[in-house]
Amino acid sequence: MKKLSHIITCIAWIIFGLTSCEKQKDIDQAKKTASSESDVIPNSDSAATTKPPLAAIEFDDPADVYFQAYLLIRESEKTSDQEESIRILKDALGYFKAVESQFPDWKTSMVDARIKDTEQKLESLAMNGR
Repeated sequence: MKKLSHIITCIAWIIFGLTSCEKQKDIDQAKKTASSESDVIPNSDSAATTKPPLAAIEFDDPADVYFQAYLLIRESEKTSDQEESIRILKDALGYFKAVESQFPDWKTSMVDARIKDTEQKLESLAMNGR
């Protein structure tokens, strides 16, 4: 299923002329690396702080990252598993926040609207799960 998802994503990237499949593979690998690392980083005070999901990853093109997040949101809408949908939406939110922090002048109203919308979807799913 993941391979099919990767192929579909690559086709979408090619159709929209945003990047190559190799770029998609790099993004997928970065996601795996970020998710496999610990979510908690000790700080100098020996207390723990939560690490943002994509904090260490630098991107070249905000349009690529934004589009990847958009595809994740579409994927979350198709899944019937609430926990999986939440995980996917958190990944998408991480991408949108990466665009916001690394490209603060790039289509700010569009990025801000997607961040707000994604946070509302996450909040709604969390409320339904209680």
